[in-house]
Amino acid sequence: MPITDTAAHEPGHPITPWERPSCCHSGSCENDEDLGTFASLKDHTWLKLGISIVVAGQSMVWGLALNLSPPTFGSTPYVVLHGLLIGSSLLVLLLLSGPLFRAAYGQIRAFKPGIEILFLLSLCGALGGSLHSSLKGDGLTYYEVVAFVVIIYTFGGRLGAVSRDRAFAEIDKLRSSFDHVTRVSGDGTTQSVNLSELKVGDRVIVNPGGSIAVDGIIEEGFGYIKETPITGEPLPVLRGPGDRVSAGTWSVDASLRILPDNPKSSRIIDQIMQEVDTAARKTESAHQIRAANWIRHFVIWVALAALVSGVSWGILSSPLKGWITAMSVLLVACPCALGIATPLAVWSGIWRLSENGVISRTPRIIDALAHTRHLFFDKTGTLTEPGVRIQAIHLHPAEGWSRERVLALAKALESGIDHPVGRAIAAIPESTEPSIRLEASRIRNRRWIPGAGIEAIYRDPANPEATSLSLRLGPLEWARSAGEPPRASHDPSNHRHALAIGETVLAEFETTETLRPDIDALFHELANMGIQASILTGDSNPRIPAFKGVSIRSGLRPHHKGEILNHSVERGESPVFVGDGINDLPAMTRAPASIAIQDSSAPLTLSNATAILRGTSPLPLAQAIRISRNIHRTLQSNLVFAACYNTIGIGIAATGHLHPVAAALIMVVSSLTVTWRAARSTAR
Repeated sequence: MPITDTAAHEPGHPITPWERPSCCHSGSCENDEDLGTFASLKDHTWLKLGISIVVAGQSMVWGLALNLSPPTFGSTPYVVLHGLLIGSSLLVLLLLSGPLFRAAYGQIRAFKPGIEILFLLSLCGALGGSLHSSLKGDGLTYYEVVAFVVIIYTFGGRLGAVSRDRAFAEIDKLRSSFDHVTRVSGDGTTQSVNLSELKVGDRVIVNPGGSIAVDGIIEEGFGYIKETPITGEPLPVLRGPGDRVSAGTWSVDASLRILPDNPKSSRIIDQIMQEVDTAARKTESAHQIRAANWIRHFVIWVALAALVSGVSWGILSSPLKGWITAMSVLLVACPCALGIATPLAVWSGIWRLSENGVISRTPRIIDALAHTRHLFFDKTGTLTEPGVRIQAIHLHPAEGWSRERVLALAKALESGIDHPVGRAIAAIPESTEPSIRLEASRIRNRRWIPGAGIEAIYRDPANPEATSLSLRLGPLEWARSAGEPPRASHDPSNHRHALAIGETVLAEFETTETLRPDIDALFHELANMGIQASILTGDSNPRIPAFKGVSIRSGLRPHHKGEILNHSVERGESPVFVGDGINDLPAMTRAPASIAIQDSSAPLTLSNATAILRGTSPLPLAQAIRISRNIHRTLQSNLVFAACYNTIGIGIAATGHLHPVAAALIMVVSSLTVTWRAARSTAR
């Protein structure tokens, strides 16, 4: 089903509407329009955050001065300082609290309490306790807590919204690349039309270098097709009349006339895009969902404890006593482990991962790496370096042709040709610039033969009487056959190209892919950690060595990779997929987390991956797993600590034996404790 705005209204094209991304930390948001969305806060949200951080930092200074040397109650300094603190809290609330209040309202209306309500209760407790201290002139104030609770919530939400916005932008960008086709009418005239305007029986033409926007059968034309985005095959493959082509691929040198499949049928690229679109709307990991369920019960318990204790003490003692008790319960129940320590540990962990070469836009990567028991790898561009290299040069004896002269001629012939083999030949370190220039001066009428290679006339100006000879550089069978085009069924997996002059083959160039460094070390580290590794590739003949304990499955289509990841998820392996191509997206969207290779990935793959691996070596993945496991253990223990602390603290506060100031102090101590433990977990 073509993912186009017009096609969405065609029968048989049920496409999910493109919704604005939202951020709901607890995972309880079900309707973006009903709740506050960070997507509605455009770039000025960062300005608001910056202003709020400055204001909150200044309020900490004022609060410290006020609490260490409190002025006389009612004096001008007292009124000014308390007024500044109250004003700073209200300013931050005015700037940032809209999404928090709207999300909390939506959760209350839906009877699904989440962390937003917990943030709101803590905010109210801190504000209420501080106002009580200001009005009574007794105790400490914590207005800065109000500001930082809102800042923490907004910062995390905005980061998530930005990453999703980028993902949707890349989806739109790729979709537009395959939105239009050149339709040829019965009288031979051509017209560029939207894909949705195609009718059954229409033909489409694709020029050299153009994108193929339909699935169909080639009727006319012959040449190389770059199928890497769909199949993962590293080199362009030959296609001719009767062969199938897929949308999402490119013609390297072929002029094609294609009979499309039924326009209402689903294209492979559409299936991939639909999976990506669906995955981009999922903001919660399994760990977040479990935490959200726990938070729902905890919020209800805290609210009931504050209400019951407040009403009880209001009846038994006085309304003021009841209000103070309720505020104490809310203050002591500040979600320190979730609202302060957890973000600190997670974002510090993300920083540690980035130092080790694994960059992530979302905390979900830590949860995924900590739990994974199976890593799946794509081959081309993931375990191998981008492009190909010349593995071996086989020279054929020919009078007057030395190795240096043969290589100089090949380089001169391939000069300026944007083709993987041409770039590989150009990268051969042998031969000198003068010899290359000399051979280039002897080449005439160089031209690219679609589906074959380079053909030219070779003539030596120093010997005008010498016969001009044809010169060919391309697939071995074509070069040997005096220029007869190779068959469309030519197997690209032989990875051999030849240089021939006249009827003489001068040399054969054997291409291969180069493994990235430290592959063996990575698989060894994964095995030591009890993590299984598998390689999934669309290449039908992957020429890479076998690794101990690592399975290789080849010739896979994109949906096959997705199905394999589905089975892994069902087995409870918490798989992580590492890839780089558009053909990897179905697998990446099915996995709890995915990692893209920075130097070889398509833009859409980079934008939809959970994390990005920098550099040429994949070994940092092993260290990233160790860091994530350590952080996860600390966070789990922090949650246990927070549960025990909240149970005891709320119990004491509910009995009326805990003043709001003391509750705030205990909250601060507990927050510092879990924060210190969280920071320590990422510093190791």
